[in-house]
Formats: sequence, C-alpha cells, structure tokens
Amino acid sequence: MASSSPPMSRRSATMHFSLQLLTLHLQIPTGSNPSLLPRSILPVCVSMPSTCLRRRSKHTVTHIPSFPTKSMCGRGKIMIELDIIDGKLIKAFATDGKACFSLEIPEGVTEVADGAFAGVKKELFSVTKIVLPASLRRIGAKAFKDVTRLRSLKLPSNLEYIGDEAFAKLEHIKTLTIPNKVTHIGKRAFCGCIKLNKIKIGKGVAEIGEGAFADCSWVRSVEGKFVEGNTIVYNGTLIAYFGEGESFSIPANMERIGDKAFSSSARDDNWYRNYPPLGPTEVILHDNVRSIGDLAFYGTRIKKLHIPQSVEKVGANPIAGRGSVDLEGKFVHEGRAIICGDHLCAHLPVAQSYSIPDSVSELDDYAFCVCRAEEGIVLPPSIKRVGDKCFYNCGSMKSIILNEGLERIGNEAFGCCDALMAITFPASLKSIGEEIFTFPEKLTCITFLGEEPPLFEGDLIVRLDLFKGCVKVPAASVEEYKKALPYMAEPLPQYPKGRILPL
Repeated sequence: MASSSPPMSRRSATMHFSLQLLTLHLQIPTGSNPSLLPRSILPVCVSMPSTCLRRRSKHTVTHIPSFPTKSMCGRGKIMIELDIIDGKLIKAFATDGKACFSLEIPEGVTEVADGAFAGVKKELFSVTKIVLPASLRRIGAKAFKDVTRLRSLKLPSNLEYIGDEAFAKLEHIKTLTIPNKVTHIGKRAFCGCIKLNKIKIGKGVAEIGEGAFADCSWVRSVEGKFVEGNTIVYNGTLIAYFGEGESFSIPANMERIGDKAFSSSARDDNWYRNYPPLGPTEVILHDNVRSIGDLAFYGTRIKKLHIPQSVEKVGANPIAGRGSVDLEGKFVHEGRAIICGDHLCAHLPVAQSYSIPDSVSELDDYAFCVCRAEEGIVLPPSIKRVGDKCFYNCGSMKSIILNEGLERIGNEAFGCCDALMAITFPASLKSIGEEIFTFPEKLTCITFLGEEPPLFEGDLIVRLDLFKGCVKVPAASVEEYKKALPYMAEPLPQYPKGRILPL
C-alpha cells in the first residue's frame, strides 16, 4: 500500500496488513469500464495492461466511478507519486525511497492543476529533469514553482495556457521558448529564474501577466511577440526591461510601469548578495505614464525618480530596498515617502525617524521594507491596516508602537526584524496574517490587549525554536488564546503551563 492510504481502525488495520502480503493482478480487457470493478478490491494494488496505463507504472484504485490513478516515477525506489484523474494531474505525493532525479508525466495528461507539486517541495529538490507530455494543454498556477534544481525546461508544442507563478524560481534554466500555441502567460510565471539568459515568445501569445519575467537579471536576448528592443510591452504596460544603460526614458506608448518591471533580483533572497543590481540609475517618466506597479524598481540601481503629475496611482513600494533615491514630484512627502491618497506606498530606508501623517490610514505592502531606523516607529491613531511585509527586514528596529484602532496586520509584516525586543498588539486588532516574525531570538514578549483573540491566519512565528519569550494576554482570556495558539500552550521547562501568561 502507498504511504498516503487513509488511517484505519485497529480492527481494519489488521485486515489491511494481511492485504499488504498480496499483490492482486487483474487482467482487464482493453476498453472495459473501470467503474465496474468490485469495491472490495479498492485497497489492493492493481496492474493494468499497457494500453490503459503508462508502462512500468503502478496504479492504485482509490475511488469509483471517477477512477483516479497514482503514477509513480523516479530512479531506484519511488519518491514522487502523481495523482491523475481524467487526464488532469491533481496532486503529487511523497513516498518512501531514494530521491527522485527525473520526473516524467505520462502521455495523456492534458492539465497540471494549480499547486500540483506544492506538497513535495523538499523531495523535488533533487529533480533536475521533468519530461512534459505532448498531450499537455494547460499548466495551472504555481504548478512547478520551487523545482529549483531543474536544469532545462522544454514546453510541449501543444501547450496553450501557463498559469500564475507556474515556473517561478527555477534557478538553473538558461533558455526558454514559449510555444506558438500558448495564448496566456500568467503573472510572475517565470519570476525568479535568475540564470535565464534567452527568451523567445511565441506568436500566439495574447496575454502576458505583470511580473512574468521579474527577477530574471541575466537575460541578454529576448525576441518574439510584444518584444520592443530590450523591453516587453503588453497593452501599454511595461512588463519587463532588460537593458543596462545608465538612463532609460519611458516610450510614449507606455501608460503603466508593471509590477517589478525593472527588478533584477529580490533583496530578501540569499542569492542577492552574489548578483549585484543591474538596470538603469535613472528612469525618466513622461506625462503619458498613468500608474506605477508594485515593486516596479525593486532591486535596481535607480538613484533618481521624478513622478509626473499624470500619474494617478502608485503601487506597493516601487523603490523598496533603494536607500539613496532622489525622490521628487507628485505624491512625494518630505522627499522621503510616497503617499497616494490615504495610502503610504513607500518610505526610503534611511536611518532618521519619520512621522507618518494623520491622513494616512493604510501602510501598503513593503512600505517600510529595509528601513534602518533604530529608534523604532510610532503609528498614528489613523492607521487601520499594515500590509504584507510592511516592515520586512528592518534589522535595526528595536521597537514599534502599534496604535489603538489598527484592525489588520498582513503576512510577514515584521519578518527578519531580528533586533525587535517586544511588541504589543492593540485590542482593536481583528486579524493577523501568517509568519509575522521570522527569527525572534531577541523578542522577549508578545502582548495582546484584546479580550477576544484576533483571527490568526497561520503560524505566528517561523522559527518557534528561537523564541524564548512569552505571550501575555488579558487574564480572563488565557484559555481562549491557548485555543487560538495551541503551539504556544505547550509546556516548556521555563514555562511549565505554556508560554501564554496573564497580564
């Protein structure tokens, strides 16, 4: 039996064990209906004729009448198991055995579902080759994300759709050819393919999502549809810029600078230190530009940015990680921040303190990313929302005062704030994202003032083993917080009754 079999009672487990001693081989005539199989054989491994299934594949009947199959592949013992239903690869599972070096998806599969390989990221670390079938038509969102050691990628000629982040972070592929039948390339589809140096886009492509080639800093050759010189432009949006000149002037046909259009490499990844920022030091925006996307210049060498009066919207911190940018123009506040309406979009990561205006109600994603202010930040009473990674990698920040009235804190809001010593969440807080803290070695106390716990959307801390402090809550709410944060309620030598203590 495969390791993914459902748990059984003590009595049924005995029967299950006896079945493991047998392998039942059924000769099923070609073209017969699998739904006619008796239910009594469901837990048993079934071998079928090669006309029905891929050669040397094992298949386990797990449900009737939809009749899914599990196709196993690898070298030596089996490590990756593919769950296929009606031509759609639903999910990959890990089984016992040696690492899988080559992964072959059987012919007949027409679609790979969203996140199909998300549950086997660790096992996929050894995969250097994936063979995609000629029958494949659609690849879902995040389908092959994080297959980081893949050495090459050959997309089948009949492929039509590539979903968001489908091949994100394939860090070793060097060339990419999009087949002519592909009509859709999703957002961030090939984001983070840091060694990619040649891209060819097929003539059938009708849509390209923003950030499709973000963080592809080594691209030196790009050709095909929507390519204009060293840029990719779709529907008036600058999708990607691959030039290396000191200055770049936005052409008149571009009305939007897309998400991560100028990005070269993400500053919060380990490989950033080995690959210095590329791209222009100055980008000239003319009056035709209407909007600037999220992280538009993230990781580049840009030193000067003038926002023209024609710009109507600025996305999440377009200058994240750039500490010496000369900011001027529309939405610029005191030369150090970009404020669009009631949103603070960006703040330069300088060491001096900064007072957020009372007119601001939201701090956008990445707004204070890589801020070097040591004395901390005080949020005004007007703030209602703190975005994802808002204070990410503020490594010098020792304290932050969160205001009463704050209702939402996004994912990884204080990630990599390694100097942070204590923090108090106000009673007004309604929801809090996942992985708020990363390496909390210096964090001694987390305080919640709310009588009712906020909605916790995931684990509060990434490295819980590094957290030596405690969580303080109102005395009457200790049990409620223990239910909301069960991993904080586990007894420890220094906290026999768990880390959650009354105020």
